[in-house]
Amino acid sequence: NGAVMRARFDSQSVAAYLSQTALGGLQAIIQKFHPTDSVLAFSDNHFYGIAGFGERDSGSMALLEASFGPIIWVDHLLDIEEAVTSVTANFGEQASEQVGEYVNATLGEIVHATTSGMGDLDVLAKGVNKASGLEKLLTKLAIAPEDLTVFGDGMNDVEMMQLAGQVFVMPNGDARLMDLGYQIASFDNNADGVLYEAERILAQEINN
Repeated sequence: NGAVMRARFDSQSVAAYLSQTALGGLQAIIQKFHPTDSVLAFSDNHFYGIAGFGERDSGSMALLEASFGPIIWVDHLLDIEEAVTSVTANFGEQASEQVGEYVNATLGEIVHATTSGMGDLDVLAKGVNKASGLEKLLTKLAIAPEDLTVFGDGMNDVEMMQLAGQVFVMPNGDARLMDLGYQIASFDNNADGVLYEAERILAQEINN
């Protein structure tokens, strides 16, 4: 989501963190709107669940635990004893938009909230998004943004799409992305749509 950037060739990671003020404000908003699924918070290397708001399905939990290790349960966002990069809460497809607008209206000076699909609302530090993370990576790799190809399916991809030289929208992505004038991938992410387009692009480069 842009909050943490790592490169295998560089031992130093780059991260942006939510302030304690932001975490306290988010906890109050979470309690006000009460997510339908779960509330997760992420640090550089761990992930946390906020007790009392449910748990992700076993498939999602398995993927997260493969990257971050076992979930750590806490009662409050402010109980987390390490720096937090992002908070994700599921409010349902329609309510996530409304809650996101409320978060940006009340805490917009210090956070950035955006929907990421499937009813999830992601909250990061102000100015942090996928584009901001990719800009740091492109600088390290000495690659120009116009040489970047990205694939997007949610509203949290918009900034990244605006940065890149070549953009594909997944055909099963957020309907609002379809109206932005970008290419539509031939297949969705359930049918290896990204792999198909990547192989096609590489084949064109080789042939040229």
